[in-house]
Amino acid sequence: MIILRKDKLNLVEPTDEVMNKSPQRFNFDTDGESAPGVANVLFERMKQLGGVGLSANQVGLDMSVFVMGLGELKIAVFNPIIIKYSKEEELFNEGCLS
Repeated sequence: MIILRKDKLNLVEPTDEVMNKSPQRFNFDTDGESAPGVANVLFERMKQLGGVGLSANQVGLDMSVFVMGLGELKIAVFNPIIIKYSKEEELFNEGCLS
């Protein structure tokens, strides 16, 4: 079981090792029951930091998880894989915390 405390999760520097490597996949076989708690702690920390998205590695956690949301909308993504992308570009204000 994974236990996280949001008051212990601080943003790491972009040069931190955890930000410059592929994070470990979240293991649902061993930690699946912890997934809702992990997501909730990341959501709470994201709100405290004033962001609209937060990756686990941005707060020093070596796991492939990110959350995003605004208001009541909350989305948690575990072990994301990019399956398609576009070469089109759009300009908008960045909301990243790192």
